[in-house]
Amino acid sequence: MTEWGTAWLGRRLQHLPAASSTQDVAAALAADGAEHGTVVLADEQSGGRGRLGRAYFSPPGGLWCSIVLRPGWPATCLPLLILASGLAVAQAIHGTCALTPRLKWPNDVLLGDRKVSGAMAEARLEGVLIRGVVLGIGINANIPAGAWPPELRESATSLLLAAGRPVALPQLTRHLLQALERHCDELTRGDSATIVQAWRSWPNTLGQAVSVGPADAPLEGVAEDIGDDGSLRLRLPNSDLRVVAAGDVSLRLRG
Repeated sequence: MTEWGTAWLGRRLQHLPAASSTQDVAAALAADGAEHGTVVLADEQSGGRGRLGRAYFSPPGGLWCSIVLRPGWPATCLPLLILASGLAVAQAIHGTCALTPRLKWPNDVLLGDRKVSGAMAEARLEGVLIRGVVLGIGINANIPAGAWPPELRESATSLLLAAGRPVALPQLTRHLLQALERHCDELTRGDSATIVQAWRSWPNTLGQAVSVGPADAPLEGVAEDIGDDGSLRLRLPNSDLRVVAAGDVSLRLRG
């Protein structure tokens, strides 16, 4: 058992005062043979990145981590891992500060309509198997209102702002690693249904009008459900049902 109360996740942990990107550090460790469950934490990132190479604002006060996984799962588990990471973040937040965030497919965690966390996975595939994944998770924990750059002030929030008090980062980390290990073990057992059902049961943005995909050619409709494979079921305005395997989702105001 690790100091985090986990069996294997975080058995090796590297904690850095600063990093350009925990993804890059974890990827380098993975290339050097880092074991399954290795975790890289940084107090701040100067070059943090999210999905599609976007910059990820990650100043002091947040929980910024990347995790090396060597699961040997089928490649079809990758979307489920992203769902599981968001679910684990929501459970960790609830366990740490009694807030109940909402899940937005595929990878975002919201408080109100503002983003408090996101995740990304960079995988190495061999045929139909996942041989390695670097899973990055960022949680806006103790970030004050004045820290946000102008372009994020209307779309992002932090646990500090929502709870009205600082959050203990070690406790948040512990809850996160425990929840994530549990869901990874479910994937290893082939029990993806438990993850999908837990995601559906958690407060989420299903039933809302959304835009999916690039801004210049989005699909618009209602996020009706998620499938057993982790895909999104999008009900289009003409009543057709579209299955979306991956993509960015934006909530749309009705009316």
